[in-house]
Parts: sequence; structure tokens; C-alpha cells
Amino acid sequence: MSRGVRRGVSSRPQHPRAHDLAPVPQKHGHGGPSIMERFKRMAPPPFIGESQPLLVESWLREVEKIFRAIRLLDEALSAACSQESEMEQYLEEKRAA
Repeated sequence: MSRGVRRGVSSRPQHPRAHDLAPVPQKHGHGGPSIMERFKRMAPPPFIGESQPLLVESWLREVEKIFRAIRLLDEALSAACSQESEMEQYLEEKRAA
């Protein structure tokens, strides 16, 4: 046995695994869920450490599709909020006139 290491005991610090941690809800700028929470909801394909480049590229394309969809949703929400704000301002000006 090597010095400082006992059988079955690692000298490395023990860190909790990602699946052991409770998710912490995070708010996005508009009060919604974080990008990571939305990403998880879209059921991304698991990456299982493939060593075949074609499988890795296929996995990456699927993940990129999810992020594009999230970005498009954010852009649509931003545009809708902007239009709503502009409409409210227009109506206020109309009432004041």
C-alpha cells in the first residue's frame, strides 16, 4: 500500500455528487426559471462518454438545438414584453391627450 492511503479510503476530499444536491430554483431576469432549469425540462440526451466522434457530434447537435430553442423563446418573450410596454405607453399618451 502507498503511504497515506488506506485500503478503501481515498485521501481526496469527498464532494457531494450532482444528483445528491437539491436543485436551487433561480430566477431569470424576467422572473422565470434559469436557463439550466429550462434546459433540464427539455430532456436533453445524456452524454455517456462516447469515444466515437459521430456519436459525440450527434449528441452535441441535439444539445445545441435545445439551447437555440431556449434562446428563441427568450427573444420572443423579450419582444412581447417590449410590445406590451410600448402599447401601455401609447394608451397612456392617448388618454392624456
